[in-house]
Amino acid sequence: MLPRRCQLADVVIYSRAPSVEAASELAAVTLAELTGCVLVAAEVTGQGVLLAARPDQRALTPPGDVTQVAVAAYESLLRGNGVLVSRSAISAAFGSPLLE
Repeated sequence: MLPRRCQLADVVIYSRAPSVEAASELAAVTLAELTGCVLVAAEVTGQGVLLAARPDQRALTPPGDVTQVAVAAYESLLRGNGVLVSRSAISAAFGSPLLE
């Protein structure tokens, strides 16, 4: 059960999930419990950042700052796009070049 103060959150960020599977389960539970939440970002130790959004959007980005990745993904969702539109959006979140 998540704290009551989370009930109004649009975005929930978790740090240090031990695996992609654990992060995915955490995201699924969070989205199920917090019906107003639109995005969950979970840092997966040594593997990247798992992004989960409604309906059934999932993306694993390269390792980076979980907060910056969540902000970029949330902005993309607000613009009517997917979690992250392209590898260049991921790159912008990390401040490093990635090939399209």
